[in-house]
Amino acid sequence: MRFWKFGNRISNIYNLVLLVNFMIMLFTDGASRGNPGKSAVAFLALKGGKLMREYSEFIGEATNNVAEYKAIIKALEYAVEQKEKNVTVTSDSELVIMQLKGKYKVKKK
Repeated sequence: MRFWKFGNRISNIYNLVLLVNFMIMLFTDGASRGNPGKSAVAFLALKGGKLMREYSEFIGEATNNVAEYKAIIKALEYAVEQKEKNVTVTSDSELVIMQLKGKYKVKKK
């Protein structure tokens, strides 16, 4: 059995599973055909292992990084609409995640 420490108390995996039931998990992706090129965004929202929302949209001409960011923005807008307070975002874009964490610099225009 694995244990994680949350604050000052130790919880087992069963408690972690209970915590996940109260959290919304957002899985995002954005892509462009060419860079820039025709682009689209998508996200899945799951809560307690159940699919709450599936979303996709063509966004026109954009770079791949812009598409990745817009996918995260759309997913977070959904979470705000649902008044979710515990949110986890997953993306396959290392650049975007590292920028959001403050580990990579963002170029200013």
